[in-house]
Amino acid sequence: MSRQHFSVIASLLISLYLPIMSAAAIGKSSPTTSWSGAQLQVKTIKDRRTVADYFLAMPTKYLKVADDDYITASERQQLLTQAKQGKFGGIYDTKNGYLRLSRSSDLCGTYTLAVFKRSTGRSLVAYSLSCTMGDSLVILDPERNWQDVTKSVLSADLSPSPDASYIMTIVLPRFGNTIEVYREGDRKQLIGRYRFDGNRFIKI
Repeated sequence: MSRQHFSVIASLLISLYLPIMSAAAIGKSSPTTSWSGAQLQVKTIKDRRTVADYFLAMPTKYLKVADDDYITASERQQLLTQAKQGKFGGIYDTKNGYLRLSRSSDLCGTYTLAVFKRSTGRSLVAYSLSCTMGDSLVILDPERNWQDVTKSVLSADLSPSPDASYIMTIVLPRFGNTIEVYREGDRKQLIGRYRFDGNRFIKI
């Protein structure tokens, strides 16, 4: 084989080898880079979630008053718009993680949400529904598929009166981290204050 022919063949092999190696290198590094980027994007999205985002994402079962009385997706958006405008006593305060939304209803018309940050960085969403027979409270973990964690983080039983002998009023904090509970019968009486310590609500 002549030196000229050898040079031609060598050049051809090199021209084929370099693209193959480049493609292999790209294929090896791209998944890691893409996965890291995806993880960062997901984390960023979670960090940016507001109390309004949580309200829109809450499962319908927590917002139902009765089987035939629940808030549709369009009604949720309308309630948020009204709260932004301050209508019907609504409060829209995403900076402090607080929402109060009013809906025209004979039985239950006020929904209140407050976000509490755990020491781990994750959030808990406290949700109170105000009805003519008193308020109810549920504490949800949105990171665990909206699991009801009320009993595990709050030792007190804040269920409404079963015989309507009193009305329970639950005040979620717009500022601070303490839930106040009142019993209303002949007079309004503060019966408990529960401060969030980053993990649980402790009676103070």
